[in-house]
Amino acid sequence: EASARSKALVVQRELAAAAQMDGTQVRLETVQAMTGYGTSSIYKRMAEGTFPKPVRRNPRCVRWVAGDVKAWLARTQETTTA
Repeated sequence: EASARSKALVVQRELAAAAQMDGTQVRLETVQAMTGYGTSSIYKRMAEGTFPKPVRRNPRCVRWVAGDVKAWLARTQETTTA
């Protein structure tokens, strides 16, 4: 339970930083919170070339650039409202 709470706090901090700075690198959990998509949906869209690719920080760590995800969200919303 404590680790779930700490993960939730990390996501909240990353969402707050992403709202202010487009260059912020965010974790998968934060991307999920931003988009409402699960892990498999995000990776499926990446494979299709329709979702931003993450930045690999080391062999076991990837982060998404918040500005890329926000721009993708804006494009997606434009096409669904048009």
